[in-house]
Amino acid sequence: MRPSRRGIDVNESKNEFDKDIELAKINVASQYKTGNYLTMVAFILAAFLAFLVLYYQGTTNHTSFWYYVGLLIITGMFIVLTYFSQIRPFDRYMRYLDKAFKEIEKGNGLGDLRDVIKAKAKK
Repeated sequence: MRPSRRGIDVNESKNEFDKDIELAKINVASQYKTGNYLTMVAFILAAFLAFLVLYYQGTTNHTSFWYYVGLLIITGMFIVLTYFSQIRPFDRYMRYLDKAFKEIEKGNGLGDLRDVIKAKAKK
């Protein structure tokens, strides 16, 4: 790259493939997705615990069969919610990043950082 008046000639840098920049995109995207994943799982867990406390306080007979059926239904609902809304999409995204590493090894670029973050892996 030859320096211009502003520092770097933008037209010249667009055509070059830089493996380090592509790997940095993957690093930033994975940190962003991991942070979102952990935040949402913590939020769902906090909501689950709050819901359990409300359920416990709202029932009078804690030794009945229906109390435990209710606990089982609430727990199952939150497990299914967490799996389908957070765990499965995060796992798919990690598989996409594995494929992205292979693309970088072949010498192919990934596009903009926004595209890497918003990418959805196919089943």
